[in-house]
Amino acid sequence: MQTLHYPEYKGEEKELSFFLAKTMEFGAISSIQNEDQEWQDSVGVRFVIGKDNRMSDLMIESRDLALGTEVEKAFKKSACNWRAGGTERLLNVWYACVVYVRIEKRANKFVYTVSIIPRNPTT
Repeated sequence: MQTLHYPEYKGEEKELSFFLAKTMEFGAISSIQNEDQEWQDSVGVRFVIGKDNRMSDLMIESRDLALGTEVEKAFKKSACNWRAGGTERLLNVWYACVVYVRIEKRANKFVYTVSIIPRNPTT
């Protein structure tokens, strides 16, 4: 069955990006060496938001174990901030996105950027 409305984070992707950036422990992700100026990677995320607004079946795809772990922990903390999707009524619907993380070293401080790109989920 095709859904008309996909699950959404309260505040949409921009707020989700802010939440993840606030929640993730970047020190656990990458130890940028003195000569490195930038580090970036992406993580695939997929889960179900049930008609009762509960998150389940969280799956993380990441080449970097530490990054994948931090993204997973942050999404688990976001679980109560999702709205269910569906058609004329609420359904259990998959949500999928790619989380891009970029860490830049600037003048002896680090700048962290987290971006969310939704993918076409399936029901």
